[in-house]
Amino acid sequence: MAAGIVAGLGVAALLLVLGAGLGGDADARSNAAPVTVWVLAWLLVPFLGAIFGNLWSALNPWATLGRGMGWLGEPGPGPWGVLPAAAAFIAFTWLELVYPESADPRTLGLAALVYTGYLLLWSWREGTDRAMVSADFLTVYQRLLSGIAPL
Repeated sequence: MAAGIVAGLGVAALLLVLGAGLGGDADARSNAAPVTVWVLAWLLVPFLGAIFGNLWSALNPWATLGRGMGWLGEPGPGPWGVLPAAAAFIAFTWLELVYPESADPRTLGLAALVYTGYLLLWSWREGTDRAMVSADFLTVYQRLLSGIAPL
């Protein structure tokens, strides 16, 4: 039951980013999307994962959605390895560090929508378990960070 609650929180956070980003206030200071993406998902969850272990596997909204659709598939990376996740990581890092409108809620909402479509399509094609370890950069990143967790 606790796992379901945590998974629900992950989906709620994704819906918050999509809703606030695409339909909320355009001012980044009064919109929840930038804080949810840049502070919670990009800083807090990885930091806590490096201390307590992989929290992302329970929070991952795309894994929850894909499994909810019944797209289970085979475990382990596909024939491309983690190359799709690496490409997604580069795109995300470019959005954060280079793109001039990285704090704009509309930009983040659109990026979350595109990333959701990308991962759900990958999950439908390859199965959710394989999609997460091959295509989702957050899963790959969190697995790496959780390797140093002392707890």
